[in-house]
Amino acid sequence: MQPEISVNWFLAQAVLCVGAWLTGRAIGRNSHAWGEILLATLAALSVAWALRDRAAAVLLDFFPLDSWVYLEGTVIAPPVLLVAGALSVHPHQRRARWLGPALAVFGAAYFAFHGAWMLRPMPHPATLDTVRHTSGATMQSRSDSCSAAAMATALRAYNLGFVVSEADMARFADLRAGAGATPARVVRGLRMAMQGTALEPRLVSLSAAEVAHVASPDMPALVTLRTGGAQHHMVVLYGRVPGGLLRVFNPSEGASQGALMDPDTFRRRYTGSAIVMLPRDSLSRSATTLSAH
Repeated sequence: MQPEISVNWFLAQAVLCVGAWLTGRAIGRNSHAWGEILLATLAALSVAWALRDRAAAVLLDFFPLDSWVYLEGTVIAPPVLLVAGALSVHPHQRRARWLGPALAVFGAAYFAFHGAWMLRPMPHPATLDTVRHTSGATMQSRSDSCSAAAMATALRAYNLGFVVSEADMARFADLRAGAGATPARVVRGLRMAMQGTALEPRLVSLSAAEVAHVASPDMPALVTLRTGGAQHHMVVLYGRVPGGLLRVFNPSEGASQGALMDPDTFRRRYTGSAIVMLPRDSLSRSATTLSAH
């Protein structure tokens, strides 16, 4: 990906946020009732936004992937600023005196924090592993390259007839220094890398038990695990082994064949969605159908 594309997306959304704030103020001046309606709408959107990780697969069915990768962290900011603008000029509500400006500060800070990756540079190729292997695992070369290393490791397991490196995958996934790559960007990167093959990556909503059932050594799943706070870490899941434990390859650790993880630990850290490979002629299957196989 070209970094200047993401810069343009950031600037366009910043302008949209300012426009939303000004539009909200115009609405608030002309109709006081709209401030209350917008506030109720924002409350509903906030609940939905809090559950977005579990609905990530559904969102990709509604938004074009090439656009969603730039919107997934910031799309809530314009509605927040719209409501903030309306409340900031509400003359009959005391709470509007502080709620409107406070909400505006929150919306602007949220946009800046979650959109900052679009302004970050891509990692310098010299800091990534450029050796292309035909088999085996790739350890991450940087603290922010777990997704690229996990992608390279998983692609080798699929035995698709080509070789890849961590540097290749970092470029495909639009990895950014200090920010890594989101599952949506990983899916887009895998689609570009796997053009012309019989498989295509899909982000699906599966329970911890379902994804453990679906994954296997020759068809592993890519999953993100919580590592504390809002931090996520991408690993390769090879499925269950005799005894019920899960075999997981962690790009930041030294076990190239993967380490065993307790299912309860996996369930607590699992974010609720996984990247799996589906035959191109079965892409319409739902997560429920997938989990039944």
